[in-house]
Amino acid sequence: MIPQRVDLTDGILDQLAKYERAKMAERTRRGKLRKAREGKIVATTPDYGFEHNGARDNYLVNLGKMLTVRRIFELVASGSTLYAVKQTLDAVGTPSPTGRLWNVTTIREIVGDDVYPPHAVGELEGLVSPEVAAQLDPKQMYGVFWFNTRRRAQTQVAEAGPNGRNYRRQVKTIKKPREEWIAVPVPDAGILRELVDTARAAIKANVRISSAGERFWELSGGIVRCGLCERRMSPSTTKKSSNTYHYYRGDERWQGGAVACSHEKHHRADKLEQMMWEFVSEYLKNPARLRTGLERMVEEKRKGLRGDPEREVKA
Repeated sequence: MIPQRVDLTDGILDQLAKYERAKMAERTRRGKLRKAREGKIVATTPDYGFEHNGARDNYLVNLGKMLTVRRIFELVASGSTLYAVKQTLDAVGTPSPTGRLWNVTTIREIVGDDVYPPHAVGELEGLVSPEVAAQLDPKQMYGVFWFNTRRRAQTQVAEAGPNGRNYRRQVKTIKKPREEWIAVPVPDAGILRELVDTARAAIKANVRISSAGERFWELSGGIVRCGLCERRMSPSTTKKSSNTYHYYRGDERWQGGAVACSHEKHHRADKLEQMMWEFVSEYLKNPARLRTGLERMVEEKRKGLRGDPEREVKA
């Protein structure tokens, strides 16, 4: 009976620890919300072109990086595509927010971020509390930093590997309703409102081009991945003269260049799909081998479970 008591005690302690962690996380979340409602920045990675002040509760303008932000708005407003802006910044060696090459998503987010266009105090009165609005200078302009816009759910997933059990974090981000966002006034970025409006209007009608490429891609959606960086390979269609060619290419290499992944080969879609079908077909035609593979997969999943399932049932 003693081992059963020990197991039960361990289970109770585990649940208490889990409950305490949840309470700490909730207290931290409420503290951040209160700080944002008081008109203070919650110290995370600052928006590109800004840096934290000494108290880390608001922004200061980083003039060097803000010149790059202004250049982005000028290029987009003049009619340059987002990909052309990326190529321009990479060509002159301008470091991106991550210190690597630029990507189209980052540039689009900068153009659409309310932290850059100037807002008068009258515009902010309906977004912030009366106490925060009273602290603002009516003669100054302000940017708007939006807090509490997304919810991140993070879980730990166990996987059985050749060297035992491995753990990896799985993060899912969900956009919250607009009414839950909290506006925090920040210093003016020094970019004209007309320039911001023109740039946003230039990409307002942008629609993500379908990657279907006039065919059905059997291995899209993350089914086939790069053997070096493990990122998914995406469809790519190339037209030369009257001929059309279909390939699978690595996302990491295409977005980040050679420094991100050294796998530069584009794999012909017809050959790769045929190779995959032959591999799957061989399994389907051999029930014994298929059953063995399924049993091995079930056993690996069982090894990847956290804790002792029988002990958890007893608890």
